[in-house]
Amino acid sequence: MYIVAARVEALRGRTSKAAEFVVDVRDAWAKATGGTVYSWAFAAGDNLGTYMLSSRVDDMSQHMANMVALGENAEYQELAKQSGDVFTQTVQTRLNRVIGHAGEAGEPHPFLVTSSASIRGSVVAALEWSHQITEMMHEVSGAPITLAIGAAGDFHEVDWIMGYESPQAMEAGRDAIMGNAEVAAALDRAHEFFDQSTARRATIVRMP
Repeated sequence: MYIVAARVEALRGRTSKAAEFVVDVRDAWAKATGGTVYSWAFAAGDNLGTYMLSSRVDDMSQHMANMVALGENAEYQELAKQSGDVFTQTVQTRLNRVIGHAGEAGEPHPFLVTSSASIRGSVVAALEWSHQITEMMHEVSGAPITLAIGAAGDFHEVDWIMGYESPQAMEAGRDAIMGNAEVAAALDRAHEFFDQSTARRATIVRMP
């Protein structure tokens, strides 16, 4: 499975309009491809007025077919033409391959905590540690966690996506992880496998 994502930022003074526009693009994307598309707002960890669209595909063939469908869809293309009035011109796209999952695998939760960092050194060792810490954090927090690696863009970037049903559950999960000595010791080894200067974390909320 792959996760396709596009990150956009609102122009200054256009945040409210951008939120509405993201939903319109989401719906047009879903209609054109016949798939499920999600829209997200960054609550922390990125610039104010940052949004993301995401979808899942089974394989690269489906991804390519979806790109063709979007290119041929008049409604989607019209929205793309109008996007310059709402968003900055920089649209970051990502294609991540899911390589692991801990906990219930289903629809994305309404609240997500995403963490990412780029591998340095041995890819094999870094991915082995990544799988181990994914299982450990799930066992302690109870949150489902998706583990993915870049398939386009920074293909050495590893992402952890933790799902929660509420802000309260998110905070409880964070406290459980930070308060566990075994997890803390494992996280303390992250510098052995990842470039710490690339580490990022964000909280994002699913839009209705």
